[in-house]
Amino acid sequence: MTICINPSCPKPEINSNNESKFCQSCGSSLDLLNGYRVLKRLDDQSYFAQVYEIYGQGEYRILKVLKQYLSEDPKTVELFQEEVNILSKLEYPGIPQYLDYFQYQTRNNLILHCQIIEKIDGINIEEWRLQQIQVSEGQIMLWIRQLAEILYAIHNQNYLHRDIKPSNIIIQPDGQLVLTNFGTARELSQFYLTRLSNTSSLISVDSIGYKAPEQMQGETTAQSDFFALGRTLAFLIAGYHPLQMPAQIYDAHQDILHWRGYVNDNISHLVLDLIDWLMNKDISQRPYNVPEILQRLGEVELRLMTMRTTKKSKPNTQIRSNINPETSAIETSGRKPLISNKSQSNRLKSRKSKSKRPSTLVQTPNTTIQLSNPTLTVRSHKKIPLLALCGALITSLSLLTLAAFTMRYINLPQIYPIQESGISIPN
Repeated sequence: MTICINPSCPKPEINSNNESKFCQSCGSSLDLLNGYRVLKRLDDQSYFAQVYEIYGQGEYRILKVLKQYLSEDPKTVELFQEEVNILSKLEYPGIPQYLDYFQYQTRNNLILHCQIIEKIDGINIEEWRLQQIQVSEGQIMLWIRQLAEILYAIHNQNYLHRDIKPSNIIIQPDGQLVLTNFGTARELSQFYLTRLSNTSSLISVDSIGYKAPEQMQGETTAQSDFFALGRTLAFLIAGYHPLQMPAQIYDAHQDILHWRGYVNDNISHLVLDLIDWLMNKDISQRPYNVPEILQRLGEVELRLMTMRTTKKSKPNTQIRSNINPETSAIETSGRKPLISNKSQSNRLKSRKSKSKRPSTLVQTPNTTIQLSNPTLTVRSHKKIPLLALCGALITSLSLLTLAAFTMRYINLPQIYPIQESGISIPN
């Protein structure tokens, strides 16, 4: 279906538009710049523009049209035009590519300001959150890193976003985030900050619950984006929009957020502390820049990894705890003590203290115990008299001598032929 973008058109989605170059309802041209045609109207909560999906030159794109009642405000038009200038300088995977800007004139002579933007597949994380039971710790940490890196690309060009919130963040099918809606992004300059403080109409484009206290007073800094990032993460974890939060969690009048008591136990306090740091109401207590955020995030990741590794590699002390120091008896469930001699206990302790390396083999005069074997194998050693040993040795030698003498007089013609070997045996 081809849609007419004339805000005064009574039937912009009439079916007969599909095969026509002009709207059958108002007469406005349906062919936009470079032959693009509007396919459908997208849901959008932007203060600035109406958003459409368009198709042309073999590609699907996004069309943003400045709302008509704002087209008469020169400052708003300037913001809309500058958005294109800003994003044309920002080349980063997490920022949509702005392709073109043009003006469109309707049949009734309305001038519409239009942008053509790269189409990003996915849904915003506000919609994504509604489909999820809860957000995991790993998901939050991944989002912090991705969004911080996007902000670094923006701030590094001396720009601010000024409107970070879940509905302006798209999660793509591969999990990568894209920050959209740069309609309020402005270059950092003292001139702009001074003018902004006297322009209340521009303040209203910010979202309640996400903007920093200094933004409410007309001053915006890089730390203001950090505050909005922290609030975005906090509301995502809690699962509420700021205006939908229960009063005990968020006081919208005082802009006070009590959220730590409503967070699931699956998120570490280290991550929650980092988020609180981002959205501290005192601007001097927030991060100074993005590298500082990434450094602390790396420290949190390292600490969490160390904690998990330590938890998984706890030593097995079951055998050691079964040794009774008083009786030196090694006990197993359902078995009687194998050793009950106190002197043997002292000898065992003495040997362990002298050894440089801990041994898993404990020997006593009569018993050897293999500690590494959970079945505690026991091998007994008996004393053999020296006289008996000598007698056995003499007997063995006598038998060997007799065997050798006998073999000398045995005739073995099949194996050792006499004729060939030259051996003669007396009769």
